[in-house]
Amino acid sequence: MKKILWIAAAVAGLFAAASCQKEAPQSGVNGETANVTLSVQTPAVQTRTISDGKKANIVHWAAFDNNDKPIAGLAGTAVINGMKAEIEVTLVKHYDYNFVFWAHVGDEYGQNAAYGLSTFNEDGKVVVNYGGNANDENRDAFYANQIITIVSDNEVKEVQLYRPFAQINFLAADYKDVEAVGLNTNMTSTILMEGLPSVLNGIDGTVDKDAAGTTVNLAKYAIPSEDKYYTITDPATGVATTYGWYSMNYILATDKDTKDVTGLFYHDKKVDGVSIEVNNVPYERNHRTNIIGNFFTEKVKVQLIVVEGFDDEYIETYPQI
Repeated sequence: MKKILWIAAAVAGLFAAASCQKEAPQSGVNGETANVTLSVQTPAVQTRTISDGKKANIVHWAAFDNNDKPIAGLAGTAVINGMKAEIEVTLVKHYDYNFVFWAHVGDEYGQNAAYGLSTFNEDGKVVVNYGGNANDENRDAFYANQIITIVSDNEVKEVQLYRPFAQINFLAADYKDVEAVGLNTNMTSTILMEGLPSVLNGIDGTVDKDAAGTTVNLAKYAIPSEDKYYTITDPATGVATTYGWYSMNYILATDKDTKDVTGLFYHDKKVDGVSIEVNNVPYERNHRTNIIGNFFTEKVKVQLIVVEGFDDEYIETYPQI
């Protein structure tokens, strides 16, 4: 097993999916109602196929009162077209509703095996199932909670969804050496992480803090073929460097945390796998953590890049170990 140690450098950035909450009125609600349209949108299209937000096709939603109790008749699903969904509801004027939204790649019933929503309408919770295959773009999902108050008829309220996940990737700097000898053919990979949360409370955006936590050990699987390579441009020098993208996984995250991450890679000549262990990896909700190194050759050089909001790149280079 290769064991790699590195010094972390990360972009500062906070994820804020929830609006500031204010107390819902306990009395004096005049009972007047008005129609309102909730315009729900997944993140804007990026230049890459993976993580462009296009795959999410269904949004689950529910409304809660200021005691976190479900409001009868205010829950359902809507189809996402063009990365947007419109939900029409009737609400009492001047009352604060806490809406929770969850969008993912759903089947004809709006379900995704990676996410349990059996109590979503009652408590706003989503349970993450870390079974299934690694490197699965269908595990991408988006979330928001938002206090919505209306004062007039036919208002339109816009809701921007964000990922409650960190995306953790292994990018091989020595991918050309691997390709030169044909070891990249039929290569599969997965990651191993321990002590992770598995339940998102959509009402307040928190995750469960079970001391034992959940182990992520998804079934090894091939990288999506449309994103075989990943190019990063150093903002300081303008130099673009291309890496082989050999692992991509979504991890339910808090604002900031660190965990040990093990990348496991399998090819025809190493059926028992190449294991890359990286300690104290920082990761953050709605951020992408890129672990870069020469994983398949003896020369070892590691970089760590944490990308805020999956958009801009931040690069630090570390000396050869």
